[in-house]
Amino acid sequence: MKITDDVRVVEASYKARKMVRVTMEIASNRVRDVLLSGDFFMISEDMLPKLEAELVGAPLNRRELSQRLRRFYERTRIQAPGVMPEDFVEAIMKAAET
Repeated sequence: MKITDDVRVVEASYKARKMVRVTMEIASNRVRDVLLSGDFFMISEDMLPKLEAELVGAPLNRRELSQRLRRFYERTRIQAPGVMPEDFVEAIMKAAET
């Protein structure tokens, strides 16, 4: 959905070992806001909002998103059985392409 010339809201689902859904607001080819959901869980439970915050401001570029997510996984030692950083990248890029 286009909000203004430069802002749009997009969503997509990506099925890896677990389903990952993304709804995000994009502005100037960057993540302005993002909501991640699906049939996965994270240990600890407070990690999902932190992961979403980590993505705000990220350029919609596979390499940059992948690096950002891998660093987050390493720094926080997040556990998300069945979901890898690349799965989030795929869901985000799929949404961005809609």
